[in-house]
Amino acid sequence: MAFETGEHECKLQFLRPNRTRRNSLFLVVERILCIQREQGEKAIRNVCTALKIKMLNPADMGFLAEYTAVMNPVAMALDILQGESHVHMGFLLPTLSQLQEKLKKLKSSCQVCRSLPAALQTGIQKRFREVSQDPELIAAAILPPKFRTCWTTEEVILKAGLDYIRNHLEENLDEDVLANSSHSDEEDFFAAVKSENLQAGELERLNPADMGFLAEYTAVMNPVAMALDILQGESHVHMGFLLPTFSQLQEKLKKLKSSCKVCRSLPAALQTGIQKRFREVSQDPELIAAAILPPKFRTCWTTEEVILKAGLDYIRNHLEENLDEDVLANSSHSDEEDFFAAMKSENLQAGELERYLSCSSVGGLAILHSFPQIKKLSIKVNTSLPGSAACERLLIMLHYY
Repeated sequence: MAFETGEHECKLQFLRPNRTRRNSLFLVVERILCIQREQGEKAIRNVCTALKIKMLNPADMGFLAEYTAVMNPVAMALDILQGESHVHMGFLLPTLSQLQEKLKKLKSSCQVCRSLPAALQTGIQKRFREVSQDPELIAAAILPPKFRTCWTTEEVILKAGLDYIRNHLEENLDEDVLANSSHSDEEDFFAAVKSENLQAGELERLNPADMGFLAEYTAVMNPVAMALDILQGESHVHMGFLLPTFSQLQEKLKKLKSSCKVCRSLPAALQTGIQKRFREVSQDPELIAAAILPPKFRTCWTTEEVILKAGLDYIRNHLEENLDEDVLANSSHSDEEDFFAAMKSENLQAGELERYLSCSSVGGLAILHSFPQIKKLSIKVNTSLPGSAACERLLIMLHYY
């Protein structure tokens, strides 16, 4: 009743607070104001009348508007710190610092919720006082190029972080100097001077040889990354992509062997690892059949006749089983027809498979509608995904929510 009324009157659903989700109450209030803005006060009034609850008066709406204005930067800060990509420990103190600044500015503009910004500021200071003075966390905030030293004006805070960075740079350089020392007494005596000069200046730049190595590394790893992206996809991908992807990856790595100068052993090592890890998988008749059945691949993804034969035999056997079931299901129970059912099954099975493989159409999965038995078997062997990324994401969401 409440669901249908809200949807009919407001075109948007009212949200319900959830104790296990941060920003839950803020999102509920924001939705009410959004409905008032887009559908007008009448829509909310109609819902309140239908559900027999008291209508919010102008003072209530004013309070909610100020509440969302104050809580908006808090909600944004929580979303940033709870992010999974493009966020790290260096975001913590700059985010808290900017949040404090925004709350400070909101004090003067609030009329109804005057005490809320101050209460939030006091709570943040009390909860994160020790954290905001931790030299390691301050250094973590200074080191990202996005922030450096512009996120706070407190010199004491910045000094603690910069001292931490200088000390640790010196320690790391001392370790490098000792590791690369030629054990000459004279060189060891002046090692501290060299360490200080390196620390004060820029980090050692990559030389042409380093850049050449990185260029070759990315050239070799690019097809590996592409293959992983394909197999971890959730749309337009199924089990039939597995073996063609591995086959094409092996071919691309084979071609890269001759062009590599610095990373010569990398393509060979990757090929050996793939063969070792997926040898049994690549010989599984069901997986081979799954790769043959999609119109995108059929039999053009490999030149190994033994592999193709295993997959085609699997398809023929299962097509025959399916056709036998269909013939029995549609039988008129005539002894003569039942006697010749097997012959009819073999003719249909052989004809449909050959027509499918020789079909010149290069369209998508829609062409499978012309081959009902092929389509039925393709759905059976290609329903599952080749990667577990989607399941892992689902389990992560269940864990958090």
